[in-house]
Amino acid sequence: MTLPMPLRLTAVLICLLLAFAACERVPHSLPLADYLVWLADEENKLVRERHSGGMRLRVKYLPPDYLAWRELQGRDAWDADFEALSAYHRRSISFLFSIDPAEARQPAGVGSPKVPARDAMSYGLRSFEDYAERVMKLNFGLADQWELRTEKGSFRPVLTGMENSYELGPRRSCILVFAPPDSIRPLRAARDYDLVFKDETLATGISHFRFRREDFESLPQLQFKEQG
Repeated sequence: MTLPMPLRLTAVLICLLLAFAACERVPHSLPLADYLVWLADEENKLVRERHSGGMRLRVKYLPPDYLAWRELQGRDAWDADFEALSAYHRRSISFLFSIDPAEARQPAGVGSPKVPARDAMSYGLRSFEDYAERVMKLNFGLADQWELRTEKGSFRPVLTGMENSYELGPRRSCILVFAPPDSIRPLRAARDYDLVFKDETLATGISHFRFRREDFESLPQLQFKEQG
């Protein structure tokens, strides 16, 4: 059925207004503190969270600007350094995967004086031997448990690295880097991303974290402050 001309014009106007409102919601650039808050805001669709097996699983997209800033911390750096590193990180897609116990206490009968009571690396374990095995798997076996599925193909991470190994809090984090050997273009050109975690370590099963390219592209720029 064809809509009358006035209704068609109204529909087009509504679409344009919605698009304009979306553009207005994303600032062109932000200073560091505001930029970090913006990235962590779940309304901006760069963070996905799941709960399974007593664990909270959280994945956050890491933009090239953020990765460049982080790499330059503690170093004398100028705008040219920041821009070059940001361009380098556009040749890959990176995520931060974080895990922490969703429950306040260990299951009954679990834990020991050698195993922390509320820690993502030890939650649900009964012995130090189990703890050591989990640490090994999370540090050296994560790559085989992740897959990034798109309409352009499926990709495995080229790098998985645990962070904060000595952190006092319960959360543990890992960076996942996807960089196809031939070209980043097919991966960057995908419309939808399904990041799949086939857990063989934490007993959380299979988790899907879905993102859209348009949300990766609708980002403010980071206002980098020269450090010299």
